Formats: sequence, C-alpha cells, structure tokens
Amino acid sequence: MDVIPNLLLVYRSDSVRMEISENLSSYQKYLMTTDDMKSALNLTQQHPFSIALFELKLFDNSNTIFHRILESLQDTHLVAIVDEKENGDPIKKKLIHDHFFTFLSIPTSPRDLTSVIETLLWMRRFNGKDHYDQSIIVNGRKLESENPRVNTLIIAIQKTARVDAPVLIHGETGAGKELVARAIHHYSRRSNGPFITVNCGAIPRELMQSAFFGYERGAFTDAHQRHIGHIESASGGTLFLDEIGDLPFDMQVCLLRFLENHRIQRLGSHEDIDVDVRIVSATHVDMEEAISNGEFREDLYYRINVLSLCVPPLRDRLEDIENLVDSILMAHSDDRPVNFQGVSEAAMNLMKQYHWPGNIRELSNRLRRAMIMCRTGWIEPDDLALPLLSEAPLTIHIDKVREQAEKRTIRSALVRCNNNISSAAKELGVSRVTLYRLMEKHGIDRDISHWHRR
Repeated sequence: MDVIPNLLLVYRSDSVRMEISENLSSYQKYLMTTDDMKSALNLTQQHPFSIALFELKLFDNSNTIFHRILESLQDTHLVAIVDEKENGDPIKKKLIHDHFFTFLSIPTSPRDLTSVIETLLWMRRFNGKDHYDQSIIVNGRKLESENPRVNTLIIAIQKTARVDAPVLIHGETGAGKELVARAIHHYSRRSNGPFITVNCGAIPRELMQSAFFGYERGAFTDAHQRHIGHIESASGGTLFLDEIGDLPFDMQVCLLRFLENHRIQRLGSHEDIDVDVRIVSATHVDMEEAISNGEFREDLYYRINVLSLCVPPLRDRLEDIENLVDSILMAHSDDRPVNFQGVSEAAMNLMKQYHWPGNIRELSNRLRRAMIMCRTGWIEPDDLALPLLSEAPLTIHIDKVREQAEKRTIRSALVRCNNNISSAAKELGVSRVTLYRLMEKHGIDRDISHWHRR
C-alpha cells in the first residue's frame, strides 16, 4: 500500500527551516512549512499529514494549541527537532518520550533526516498489503514457525531490511538475536557488503576505542602498523553491536558522536573518514531501566532504537521444537555418529515440556551433546540431561500469564477507544510510541476487524 508522504515542518528560524527544506528536496511537492503554532494548527485541521517535524521549543504541555495540534495529528508520526543544549533537559526528554517517535539534533545531517523520513514512511506501511514470505533462509537455514509472534517477526525482518535505519533487537540470551540481525543484513541492499559482529561486553575497556575506530602506526607503544577498526571494517555493510547494553558509558559518547555524523578518526590521526554503515544492535537488558539507573545514555538509546524487534524466548514457542531440532541436527550433521538414527518420541515430548532458560543456544548444545553421546543411536530423555520438570521455576508460568494479560489489556483498550491510538495510550498510561512497540511485540494488528475468532 503506497503512502502519500505529506510532510509538515514547523520551525521559527528561517535559515534552519530553509536548510531542512532543502535537505528534503525529494519531498518538496509534499512539504508544507510554517514558523508558528497557530498556522500549524490551521494546516493540521485542513490537511492530513504522514509526518510532522516540530521545533521542540514550540511545545508546551500547558498550551491549549499544543493539545489541539496533538489531537489533529493523532494518526501522524511526530519528529522533534532539538537544539543540542536541550538534550539534558528532563522536561524536554519527557515531551519527546510521551509524544514523539524520535528526535533530530540541530545541526542535523541530510543522511539522518532522510533516514528518519524513510523509516517513518515505512512504519506507515505496517498495515499494507505488500507480499512477504512466511519463511526466510539465513546462513543456509530456513527460519519458519507455527508461532504467531515468530511469524510477525519474520515479516518484520523483511520490512526492516528494506530501509537503512538503525535497529534494536530485544531478547533473552540465546534466543537468536544474532540470527535475526544476519537475516536483516541478508535481505537488505547491503547483503553483498560485510557483516561485522562486535560483542560489546567482551572487549576490555582500555581497548574499546582502538577496537571500534582503529589506529595509525605509532599511535601508541605497540601500534607497529595501521589497524582498521570494527566500524570502518563494516563500511558498505552492517555493524552488529551485540549486547550493546554492556557498552561502557564513555564509549557510548564516542558511538553517539559517530551516529550523528557517520565519521570516524583512527587513533593517532586527525583525518575524518566517512563510513557508510548500518547499525543493528541487540540487548537482553531492560534499556529503559538502564537509562533510569544512569547506566545507558538516553540520547544514544533513541539513536539506535529507531526500529525495534523482539525475539520471543523458546519457552513461548514450544510448538517450534520439532522444526528447530531438525534444523540443528542438520546443521551439525558432520558430527553425527555412524549409527545415529534420530530423536525418540519420548525425548521429543520431554523437550516440548521443558522451559529452556538458555533458549535455542541451550537446545542446540544439549542436542549436539546427546547426538554424540547417545548409546543406542537414538536420543533418549536421559541423553538430554534435562532437570526434572518439577524443578522448573514457577516464574515461567507467571511470565506467560503476564504477557497474555498485557496483550488482552491492549486489545481491549483499542476496542474501547475505537482503534484510536492516542486515546488508547492515554487510557493505558503509556506513550503512543510505547503502545506501538507493545502492539508489535504481541503481534497485534491495528485493524480490530481482523481479531474475530483469533
């Protein structure tokens, strides 16, 4: 489904407004601009807008026009344009969190501006009728599922691959976040470029900058020759920052600076190097909690979390166990003993009842060990060395109940609010951004007419 990219730009400074307009030259015939909120209100009441960019200083929670504009733009994606001096203002931060999908700092690069516009237009196509495959192939392995959440993820991977915006993948350790990142790269225009993986928690703090940015010969005592860092090595492709929540705070500042201008300097050099790379990150930690605890920069979070995907834990997709077992055994067929026959029905049933705290990684490790060590050629329950089911923690059941309750609550709110996102978000006590992300997490279609008999 094509989306008409009607854009609204509201900014007081003529020079800044003109600069942004020039950077949006490819959208000129769809762009309307103004320098005050009253004119903006008139425009929003006369025209439907896909995206609206506002100077954040114009927004005031106590202003009546502010609320009338929000009401007019309840189906519009809002972008805040922020002066760098405002980044630390807690009131401004709350405004962005509550009402905007993302923000841009002034001065902003044409690349960042275009990337945000393209990404938000992509999000408006979320309910479109484009064709997407129900299964994808990554590293020679077919990714398919009987689970609705995983099917939603498979489609989201294909959609995400079509744009170049940063992606943050949420999921427990071992759930398959790197596989999702590789799938995004594989289906993107960058598929012929490098895919560089960096485990942010595995690099010693003192080596962080040289690992990411590289160094010149003589930059320090042991720098005997030039070294190309991870970011530059990924040029033309994808840089996958695994466990970005473990990135030290001082390194977060350096990464933020790169994401703002897409330039690096090798250690020992003053030369700026332009790097064309897509950033895909992953984490198992609660990032909003990390921000609240002062462990992760909020401005960096918004930069890396333009698009968000969630990988469900294995315990929530036990219907996929048989397909996963077949895939894992096939991937490690070189390790099969000569007399290996397969997995017994009893072992398969046991795996379907286990809670898998280590997710797919644990499943793979236990299967590989059992395949090599089984005595009869068949993997039996004892070969898997699984804890007794009675030892499984009760929290697994509680977590699942909580997720189901959360999904029911969101759907009920949408029905009561006649599918109005702003009203539903207000009723639930969350921002529109959070509600959209929760809907994506639970695979909730915004069109409530599709919910019957689900």
